[in-house]
Amino acid sequence: MVRMEWSLDEFFSNGGTASFADRVSGSLGIHASDIKIVSVFEGSLTVNYDVLAEDPAALSKLQKAQTALFATGGMDLGAPILDVAVTVSSSTGTAAAAEESLIQDGMVSADGYEAIVITKTAANSVTKER
Repeated sequence: MVRMEWSLDEFFSNGGTASFADRVSGSLGIHASDIKIVSVFEGSLTVNYDVLAEDPAALSKLQKAQTALFATGGMDLGAPILDVAVTVSSSTGTAAAAEESLIQDGMVSADGYEAIVITKTAANSVTKER
């Protein structure tokens, strides 16, 4: 899940789900068909999407790459990023899925990364920026 500082109209006038999938897949070095948009809704703008991989090892590698991109400000989705949360689950559904926050209110919250401001908001008062 990623929440961005955009309206639905801005999102769709800037390429919508196709552009979003292209940006994520391009950043991760995978084919856009491996990105499945699950939902898009307003509340700022929230996009829920799945990243598909052939096996658990490939998915783990993509998750680490995606986390690093978000946590260092390297993921460009076309709009300021406010919140990012990931949920990793197996395709069999046998393992319980746990949600992990990577960015909260424009600030990095991912484990192992410095808590820097990715997007300035009224609520985050940290002066460090990327």
